[in-house]
Amino acid sequence: MALFFKIVIAYDGLTAAQRASGLRARLAAHFGPEFGIEDAAWNFALLAHPRLSEEAARQAVEADMIVIAANDDSELPLMSFIG
Repeated sequence: MALFFKIVIAYDGLTAAQRASGLRARLAAHFGPEFGIEDAAWNFALLAHPRLSEEAARQAVEADMIVIAANDDSELPLMSFIG
């Protein structure tokens, strides 16, 4: 049975999403084939919607790692994300 490592990513725009995707790829290479990586990605704008923020928070609780990928000028929606 394969083991899974769960990652939830909250990102602000394309550049931040690409950095988070690179991290995911490095983790997959590090863990090797014996681990599967399950991930969910949430744009900061989506986290402003209560129902979506609730789903993201549920996924974050179950995650092994939470990644916040932001640009220097981003306003972090952490309170809605982490509840």
